[in-house]
Amino acid sequence: MALSEHRFDSAAQLSEALYTSCLPLLQQALQAQGNATLLLSGGRTPLPFYARLAQADLDWPHVQLALVDERWLPVTHASSNEGALRQCFAGNALALQQLTGMYNGAGSAQAATAECNARYAALQWPATVGVLGMGSDGHTASLFPGAHGLDNALTANDYCAAIAAVPSAVTGSCTERMTLTLHALLQCRHLLLLITGDDKWAVYQHAKQQADKALPLSLVLQQATSLQVFWSP
Repeated sequence: MALSEHRFDSAAQLSEALYTSCLPLLQQALQAQGNATLLLSGGRTPLPFYARLAQADLDWPHVQLALVDERWLPVTHASSNEGALRQCFAGNALALQQLTGMYNGAGSAQAATAECNARYAALQWPATVGVLGMGSDGHTASLFPGAHGLDNALTANDYCAAIAAVPSAVTGSCTERMTLTLHALLQCRHLLLLITGDDKWAVYQHAKQQADKALPLSLVLQQATSLQVFWSP
């Protein structure tokens, strides 16, 4: 695996470096094949990057945006990943027209799995870039350790899987999620991993040592073909 690590003094520096790394990858894909697919995670850390990227001069009608994971909540809910993305891209109607979300109003994530997989199968694969975060419990996307549905999400050849996480301080109150599978994450040509804080850096260092589903991030680290890590306090 091609792994590179970048450490910064501030979240602002991290966000700018993420932008300067991601933009050329999208531009190169657009030039080489006429389209690009960008998979985006939720959370607060990447939001400034998303807002910056929304203003970039790209051939947006040919850039497919899609979520890495989603809480099973309406898009209008304050904790919706799609809702946060839509706010960041609010001034870019062309980009929003290409956004593929996960939530579809079904009563449960499990009930929506088939439709979600159909949506994601329609994207251009392999994806150009996947932006990932991680939790202090070693999860990435919504691949939470010990979650109901985790084994399926780690082994299935589908793109999407329903997850019911074990409630914790990391998961918050919404434990029902839809997530990209490990298979889908590994279909990204380039993975960009965002880490903040010394505690998470220590978990990341541990996850690099060996693949262990108790630290789902480790399975990505062990198998990804190209991964850049961006850290700030």
